[in-house]
Amino acid sequence: DRDNNWDREEKAYAAFVYGEGNHAANAAEAIEASYAADKTDEFVLPCVTCEGGR
Repeated sequence: DRDNNWDREEKAYAAFVYGEGNHAANAAEAIEASYAADKTDEFVLPCVTCEGGR
């Protein structure tokens, strides 16, 4: 990202390419869980969403 937070980029890459990281049924669930953990906006972690096991 523009602030050179490569650890964040690495987590996003792992989620997109390998399906690694947090999982949720849908994007809304992922964001709600993140907000409940006091991680908002730019600190929301990448999440793999899965529908029907895919």
